[in-house]
Amino acid sequence: RTSVAAFNELARKLPDGYEAVKVPVAEEILHLYTVLNLLPGNLVAIYPPGLVDGLPESLCGSNLIKIDEFEMRTLAANVLAISNTTVISQERHSRINKIMADQGLVVLSITMNEITKLGGGPRCSVLPIHRDDG
Repeated sequence: RTSVAAFNELARKLPDGYEAVKVPVAEEILHLYTVLNLLPGNLVAIYPPGLVDGLPESLCGSNLIKIDEFEMRTLAANVLAISNTTVISQERHSRINKIMADQGLVVLSITMNEITKLGGGPRCSVLPIHRDDG
């Protein structure tokens, strides 16, 4: 969970034209990406019961991919966008993968059953090899 101080620091550091939005999640939800993920093509993977205040206003008008409780618990929303047209997703989430593909995304599906048991998915399995200091 993000502290108020961390949220405010992030909000101050965002470039012009960007806004930090608080998205409270239900008490039993540990990570935001379990219940909400912004994807290329104006797609949003969402588990509505996990969002205390519902869909943030700034996302209204997005194409929603609603996931069920089982999909949420197996991290179906934890998809990694690697470009504006390509995502990495777990192969076991065939329904979600088909929806993304039908919306024009290239879906690279991989097997990640073991890391999911520890609460991780594609987004959790990456590490930047270069970061700008600025």
